[in-house]
Amino acid sequence: MGIEVNRTWIAQPVRQVLSEVWEYISDDSDVTIAEYEPRIDSDSRWYISSENGEIVGAFWMRRINHVTWEAHANVRPKFWGDGKGTEHCRAAIAKMMEETGALKVVASIPTSCEPVMKMAEAIGFVREGVSPRSWQKNGVLYD
Repeated sequence: MGIEVNRTWIAQPVRQVLSEVWEYISDDSDVTIAEYEPRIDSDSRWYISSENGEIVGAFWMRRINHVTWEAHANVRPKFWGDGKGTEHCRAAIAKMMEETGALKVVASIPTSCEPVMKMAEAIGFVREGVSPRSWQKNGVLYD
């Protein structure tokens, strides 16, 4: 059994994955994982990937316009470092592009998240620009 990717309208599997990565993806906002509600609508999709019946990741795709979507990858830590998360992210993006007709996918990744940048580049993303001091974590501003 290979990678399975399905769109979800249910917050529970998203929360399961996010609870394991929240400390890495949350900024200095006042929202805690307990208060967080995943946005799930026609312009904001969540995909859950699994393999052998186990959830590997939750991937949020947000429409920017009719050809461009923004991607956010959330892979459970137990799947970090072996390339599995990269393959699951690639599969989730492919599914979203197939379902929506998207032609471009972008991602905003803070410089403090170098492993995520490496994963994005492994998928085929190219660094195109910098948004200076636009993300804050533990009181530090990152590009």
